[in-house]
Amino acid sequence: MINFILFTLGWKIINDTNELVFKNESKKWICNLNASFNSMFIITSICMDLEYYTNNLYYTIAKSYFFYDLFNHDILTTFWNHHIVSIYAIHLMKLKTGLDAKYMREILLSFELGNIFLYVAHGILSHRNGNKLVKKNTFKMVIITEFITYTLFRVVIPSIYLSCLSRSEQIMLLLFQLASAIWSIKIFKGVIKLFSKN
Repeated sequence: MINFILFTLGWKIINDTNELVFKNESKKWICNLNASFNSMFIITSICMDLEYYTNNLYYTIAKSYFFYDLFNHDILTTFWNHHIVSIYAIHLMKLKTGLDAKYMREILLSFELGNIFLYVAHGILSHRNGNKLVKKNTFKMVIITEFITYTLFRVVIPSIYLSCLSRSEQIMLLLFQLASAIWSIKIFKGVIKLFSKN
């Protein structure tokens, strides 16, 4: 519990530091930067845990981030609901042991890997010079990569684990995959729109 409180305060410090350093950027851009840090911290922690089987730090990182970020969103919005469900899912994951725990870590790792280019694309879109950056051909490659990696790591790869999970875990995973598939469709529509302008 102490670690959770300390990490939650840590997210406040990270947010305040980002606001100070990037004072010309929007709140949306800062929130996206914080989310990308969360993802990187979780990926690094899980990779260390898969290798050394030592820390379980990713649970505390993820729960504290989602709890802290709840206050950046209106109640019952998509992101707020996502954070509540994520906190609950991560709590359930922490109760797992042995092979079940390994599967859960790998699923969480896959989901976080799928977020990387999402944060890059949203960082560009919410940047103060976003309108100029979106017009560059590089952004087209970013958004295509975002669609591919997001769909692969959040919809396709987690399906491999479905047969290894209990019925309730399967339902939880399928709900996350369904939400990811819906978001993938939105990304794909953005790709089509971007290419139809030329």
